[in-house]
Amino acid sequence: MGKHGKNATANPVYSSHERRKDSKSEGYGGMAVRLSSDSLQEIDHCWLTLQPARNPLITPDGYIFDKEAIYENLLHQKTSIARALKEYERQKSKADTEKVELAAAEEQAKIEAFKRQEESLSTTLGNHFKKEEEVGDATLKLRVGKVRVQTIDGKKEPVLPSFWLPSLAPESKSNDIKKPDTVTRCPITGKPLKIKDLIPVNFTPIDPTGRKKDTATLSVGGAITNKNADDRYMCPITQTVLRKVVSCYVLRPSGRVVTAECVEKIIRPEMRDPISDEALTEKDLIPVHRGGSGFAGSGATLEVKVATPSIAIS
Repeated sequence: MGKHGKNATANPVYSSHERRKDSKSEGYGGMAVRLSSDSLQEIDHCWLTLQPARNPLITPDGYIFDKEAIYENLLHQKTSIARALKEYERQKSKADTEKVELAAAEEQAKIEAFKRQEESLSTTLGNHFKKEEEVGDATLKLRVGKVRVQTIDGKKEPVLPSFWLPSLAPESKSNDIKKPDTVTRCPITGKPLKIKDLIPVNFTPIDPTGRKKDTATLSVGGAITNKNADDRYMCPITQTVLRKVVSCYVLRPSGRVVTAECVEKIIRPEMRDPISDEALTEKDLIPVHRGGSGFAGSGATLEVKVATPSIAIS
């Protein structure tokens, strides 16, 4: 392209390239960028440790965990649940005891009040439980345990806490603890998860000595590409390299990891395991979730958007 083409400014159209260039240099307008596959974690990495799983286990929802990491997480949940249940039972026992004591105190107060009233009736008919005195334009009525201010028109104002009267001093009550959930849950989805629900995963390693095909090239998603040093596993049926960008399934009975292409073209038509010839169901086909690491989201949609001030042209 010549000099005139590079510096052409006579175009009346504000192109998309110019808009992105100006937005990046001036810092206005919404900006979006699609992250590369480097932001995806490897298929055999644990969702808790983000490291290669030595003993991989998969949940029914398709999340791979290292055996030690997920066992430790579930054990920690059980310990926390036991501690919370113990605290809940202690609080419940304390509340029941307080209810019994309060009921007994109320009953005793009624008996004492009845006795005092009987004694007062024997001498005079006056009411000794209420004392009134004029305070300005209001009548202050002192009752047992309550203070209310009644104006001349008969309206009663609400009772307010008082720090200088023991009967009206606010009490500090502990927060009520709700009954804890006794179910252990998946640390990613939050769904109920037990140890017996975890399924062992059997990755098929790539044969380093050679294969039927050329050892310098491997099939990735149906295309032939150069062998990568990070490639460790392959599909046992199609011999496709399992990478972070390849959708995979786990066969529940055997734990083998196969590609989605193999499932759609080979397994689903017959619903049988091509290696063991075992019958399969839809529940036996577990899709493996591909997650993002760092600030990248999970799944294959890796797009970051930043909202900045924009210029409106009218």
